[in-house]
Amino acid sequence: LDHYQASSVMLDTFSMYLFAQKSSDIKRKVSEIVKSRFYSRIGSTSSDWQVFRRLRWNHVYKRQCLVACNDLISEEIHRLCEEADFTAPLVPSLREWLKDKMFAFIDSVLFADHGTSPSLPTPLSHSSSLKAELETFAVNSFVDVRAKSLFEIILDFPDSLPAVKELRECVRDASNLLSIIAQTLRGILERRLLHLGASTNQILDFYVAMIKVLRIIDASDVLLHFV
Repeated sequence: LDHYQASSVMLDTFSMYLFAQKSSDIKRKVSEIVKSRFYSRIGSTSSDWQVFRRLRWNHVYKRQCLVACNDLISEEIHRLCEEADFTAPLVPSLREWLKDKMFAFIDSVLFADHGTSPSLPTPLSHSSSLKAELETFAVNSFVDVRAKSLFEIILDFPDSLPAVKELRECVRDASNLLSIIAQTLRGILERRLLHLGASTNQILDFYVAMIKVLRIIDASDVLLHFV
């Protein structure tokens, strides 16, 4: 082994040794470092980042780096949904954020050293698969968050039509998301509609709007059947 390869083996061996000793602590630290670097915080984290890259933990702890990125995506989705109403689509803004912020972070910072060593995958193949995985997570998470607001979306219908159509687009190629929407909505209906305080007229009006919304999301009526 040349000097570079020998150093790489030593660093990998040392980091794996630390992993075996304190797995939970190391994973938590990796997550903190990745998130802090994403937000470009300075201070003690800068030295942590140097160690992180030097040990190539972005390779050894690739899965934990992905978890940290998922957390960042979840935070952005909640921010978008909290700041917006249901009259405009949000997925375009989410995809723009993924491209300009998250994917740029992956390419230029988190996995920039991939492909510089025979032991690491090439940047293109690794980055493409990771981005696809993150984008799938983003869509699934967005549907999950929106499903929790479906009661309000139905109440606001037809003003909320853009949000309804957006849900339809999200679930079009992912039928498993229909079950998530159905389970979430059933729980919401039991808590917020099917109680002694709701009048018969309120319940009927809501159900009429709900049928319209669910049929827009899923024209096959599978979702309506689940609910």
